[in-house]
Amino acid sequence: MSAPLQKPILRRDEVRVLRSNERYWRNIRHSRLCIGLIIASMPVSAVYGFLFLVLAKDGVDSIRMWILVITLVATALLWSLCVGNAYFATFVRRRGFTGRTECTLLGTVIAVTTLVIFWFVFDLGLIHLQLFLDLFPKSPRDPALGPISFWEVSWKSLLSGICLSPLGLFGGWLFWRIGVRSAKTLTGDLAPVFD
Repeated sequence: MSAPLQKPILRRDEVRVLRSNERYWRNIRHSRLCIGLIIASMPVSAVYGFLFLVLAKDGVDSIRMWILVITLVATALLWSLCVGNAYFATFVRRRGFTGRTECTLLGTVIAVTTLVIFWFVFDLGLIHLQLFLDLFPKSPRDPALGPISFWEVSWKSLLSGICLSPLGLFGGWLFWRIGVRSAKTLTGDLAPVFD
């Protein structure tokens, strides 16, 4: 007498049948994920760096300006890696899969918040902001309002990030294309019954 047929025990993420634009968490390689996150931050950081260089005053100290641009790019890269890895380690890992829409929205959130985090790094005093303020032309401002606060700079940075959110969508698509889509879609033999 043969043993009764038993249903194979499926892992939690194997219960769901994936669509063509979704991938299992366990099939995504961490190195590809990090490369995708780095590339996802490039469109927005390149535009911000270009805007910093264009908006600078004429005859400004170019070394300080390049330090500012390099700091912006490094902040964008680190922010993208931190947010992306934290999101994938908490939400995607628990759910077991991710999709293209999720990756593009993650890229948009990273793009919108990048400049706010950049100014937050300056406000923490890690890099002294007063060394760089004279690089840009003064905007007309009522002296009675006092110096520009961190919250005012953050609000304006958030608005500029919202304006550049299409670049974040593009960065998120790059992240999907390079970091996530390359993961295997099949989890093994689909029909062991026919063996």
